[in-house]
Amino acid sequence: MQDDSTFQYKLIDFLTNQWQSLAMIVILAIVVSGGFVSYQYFERSKEKSAQEQLFVLQNKLNDKTKQIDQAYQDAVAAQQKQVASETKSKKKAAKIQPPMPPVKTPETLAQNFGDILPQFTAFIRSHEGRKAAYMAAIRAASLAADYKDFKQAENILQLVINEPKHKDLFWGLLNGQYSGVLIQENKCEQAIPILEKIADNPAHAFFQAHALLRLGACYIQIKNYDKAEDAFVRIQTDFPQSEAAYEARDLKRLILIRQGQKS
Repeated sequence: MQDDSTFQYKLIDFLTNQWQSLAMIVILAIVVSGGFVSYQYFERSKEKSAQEQLFVLQNKLNDKTKQIDQAYQDAVAAQQKQVASETKSKKKAAKIQPPMPPVKTPETLAQNFGDILPQFTAFIRSHEGRKAAYMAAIRAASLAADYKDFKQAENILQLVINEPKHKDLFWGLLNGQYSGVLIQENKCEQAIPILEKIADNPAHAFFQAHALLRLGACYIQIKNYDKAEDAFVRIQTDFPQSEAAYEARDLKRLILIRQGQKS
């Protein structure tokens, strides 16, 4: 039988995977809705100007990310070249420690992007209520969370999460991402009301299965197994062919394990 720590590890693993999954959905939704956003908002000169400024900011961030990745690839290539050279000269290749992949921590976030993230924050503040600001917040918060700086991700999203109307696509995107950050900070009780709003709002049907999955996982985390099971049953009823339905079945097994440990 699994001990308490093993159970908690598996549960957090589910929560983490779902956060990563939603991050991909956020990116996809922005790309897919690009035509709509362009048609509906970019015709307004101020919004168009904001989007152009955001494009420049994103290019800065992307260029820095590529530099970091390239530096790692160069280190790997240099090591491979050294090993090949020693092998060719019939020398015994020395044991060389493989280059470490770029480490992602709040400290390396500050080191690598300390000059760029404040520009995103300033942009968000100066374009209050604009779609460009929402997109900037999503991008900056995703970066911060990727580097495990969940507090900074939370602070960035708090600048904009209450601005869109509840039926707006960006409300679902921003609050879905915000709930994921709260979960990573072990703040399930704060995430639950947000996830319930997403799950109960027909305007956000695209996000509901994932919101319900995370909602159920959060209820497991706070040991409310009845509500957790209700969330998983709803997924299997309303979204039976979704990936979330399969993961809901696994999480229901975790409930049985957890209840078995306490019986």
